[in-house]
Amino acid sequence: MTAQSPRLGELRRALDRSEPDGTQSLVTFLWRDEDAHEVHLAVNRVTRTADESSMTRMPGTDVWHRSFLLPDDWRGSYTLLPWDAAGSRSTTRQSSSRGRASAA
Repeated sequence: MTAQSPRLGELRRALDRSEPDGTQSLVTFLWRDEDAHEVHLAVNRVTRTADESSMTRMPGTDVWHRSFLLPDDWRGSYTLLPWDAAGSRSTTRQSSSRGRASAA
């Protein structure tokens, strides 16, 4: 039996809120940043408000996460926007990519 990190278990429980149904996939975005006060994830045609784009920090870690149930044929771009405690965005730590909902 393999030992499992308690923090990994917490993340898995947080992500198990929605189940894919064959036409959708649960897509999880992760970001590591120990200096961030908050992190927003702008997902093309998915997030429209600050609440929808706000990522959650795993307590006691530098890991931020957010999951969406997306159609398997979803294609789009996303941008991760970390903010420091002063409310400044760190442009050097932005990440942007294009992706698909499913790996298949």
